[in-house]
Amino acid sequence: MSGICGVVDFERSRIEAESVRHMAESTSYRAPGGIGYLFLGGAGLAYQALQAPAAGRELEQPLLEPQHQVCIVMDGRLDNRSELIDRLGPAEGKAISDAGLLLAAYLEWGETCTDHLLGDFAFAIWDAPRRRLLCAVDPLGVKPLHYAWVGSLVCFASDAVQVLQHPAVPDGYDELELAAYLASQIEHPEQSFFAAIRRLAPGQRLVASETALRVERYWVPDLREICYTRDEDYADHFRDLFQRAVTDRLRGEGNSVGVAMSGGLDSSSVAAVAHRAGKTRVRAFTFVFERLAVCDERPYSRAMTEELALEVEPVNAERVWRLESLAPLPHSPDTPFVGWFTVYREILQRMSAKGARVLLTGHGGDDLLRGSSRVYADRLRRRDLGAIQEVMHHARGRREPVLRALYRHFGRPFLPPGVDRLLLSTLGRRQKATSPEWLQRFVDRVPLDRRLEDTHRQRVFASFAQQEVYENLVRLPWYWKLANWHDRNAAPHGIEVRHPFLDRRLFEYALSIPGEQLFRLGATKSLLRRSMAGTLPERIRLRQGKTQFKPFLDHILRELAFDEIEELLRSPRCAELGFLDGESLRSTYRNFLGGGADETRRALWYSISLEIWLRRLAAITSCRHQRLRGAA
Repeated sequence: MSGICGVVDFERSRIEAESVRHMAESTSYRAPGGIGYLFLGGAGLAYQALQAPAAGRELEQPLLEPQHQVCIVMDGRLDNRSELIDRLGPAEGKAISDAGLLLAAYLEWGETCTDHLLGDFAFAIWDAPRRRLLCAVDPLGVKPLHYAWVGSLVCFASDAVQVLQHPAVPDGYDELELAAYLASQIEHPEQSFFAAIRRLAPGQRLVASETALRVERYWVPDLREICYTRDEDYADHFRDLFQRAVTDRLRGEGNSVGVAMSGGLDSSSVAAVAHRAGKTRVRAFTFVFERLAVCDERPYSRAMTEELALEVEPVNAERVWRLESLAPLPHSPDTPFVGWFTVYREILQRMSAKGARVLLTGHGGDDLLRGSSRVYADRLRRRDLGAIQEVMHHARGRREPVLRALYRHFGRPFLPPGVDRLLLSTLGRRQKATSPEWLQRFVDRVPLDRRLEDTHRQRVFASFAQQEVYENLVRLPWYWKLANWHDRNAAPHGIEVRHPFLDRRLFEYALSIPGEQLFRLGATKSLLRRSMAGTLPERIRLRQGKTQFKPFLDHILRELAFDEIEELLRSPRCAELGFLDGESLRSTYRNFLGGGADETRRALWYSISLEIWLRRLAAITSCRHQRLRGAA
């Protein structure tokens, strides 16, 4: 596991080996275990190994089936091995690797082999006799795969910057995606930040031949309706699936498994289930704060130690966090997102020193379990008048105008979005969102309002709530962005980050049960709380609200990263490229330091992150141009 890349040229019988080698070596951080190559006809494939093979053995991948002349590179894990082995009956039996099992599945089912796989994966298969390339990513996009189609060439890789290294791929930014990033909009699931490079969205496969390249969604959630008579049955079913999702991700963990654990419900649930499974030693890591006590969650993580005897190591975020704007990071800058890189690096270094190979997170729990408030409109449509009473009672408890609450829950879901916007505008309740002054000119010149139109199609569910859950989980998901970020950051340490909540079985379950099992006014994540009874300490299971890290971001902007930010804004590359107004940005930052408007905080952070990304990328593209000139 770690990374894959390759090139297919449909007009040539042999590929330029040097171009494939440079793509793989340009992100050698993904290959602490070495790089393997295979060249077959018009294709060259590379595998970047997370772990070195045992002494005296070669890397297993790229894997070639000599009789059929089919080869594969795969980054990932298959969780339904037993089922696949029973159906395919490979000669190696249970000893077969995941890559070998996938290759056997392709030989049996062709491109529809993707329909039979469960797990987190990205792969490429080159079928030399048919001159066909098949690439795919898992249904939730946990493993990334980017590609470019230039003339007769198809280049693919785990990282977009790897694809950019090929001399045939033009560089240049996708301004629409950059503007969306600065405006804090969701990233397009099929676009990258580079104009010539696309990515496979969650649940997509690519099939390329001499005449065409086709990208299609292969995963359609199993939408069987699940109905029980008792709430407890829904919670029991979820608990069984969640336990399976956690234990499936413990395979290949090494001497122990790490868990990035806050004091919140999601990551604590992962830690508790992994710990109670008893298959391996579990060590949790939690961020602690000495100065900013409001951000510190030790009282909750301490409950995990006291009641479950879970080993918990503190990581002092205030001491470890760094912006590192001047340091070339080891990972590929596919995204401007900075985040908690140095804090996670501290965790990964500690894990690596102790022989651990897997880090579990609670990422995806919010996406999976938030549900939809539109369940109350569904209940009204079923003539359940108790829904009205619940909404009114909740509104009065929060001292919210009752008519406003009734409109939000029972009026808005039945109206087309345009009518809702017009109505609120007429009443003076909706104001057009505006970007900060330093971004406005750039954001105005790109069609952000039409950017995601192609992702909206016909309704899948009659239920308002289930349709909204489907949109958030399948059509326009947020979760894969951070999953891909973790994938890159952990690779240099020989560690894979896994996310039990990002499990296809859990997603399909959430889409199959009544909406009121996920969403209830005044009770967040009701289903998870009920399912964790007897597993989590009650202090965590019943905890309401989440720790807000806004004070820490303020501390970063005003103190921790002040010197670096001042240097970045002195002559920002963002301004040179026309993405923002440099003087306005500097003025807003100085105003923020003096206690200015809080609403500029997020936009400032995104602009600073983009500036760092552009500078790192400029160094990479400069080296690329020098190499191409030397080759010429």
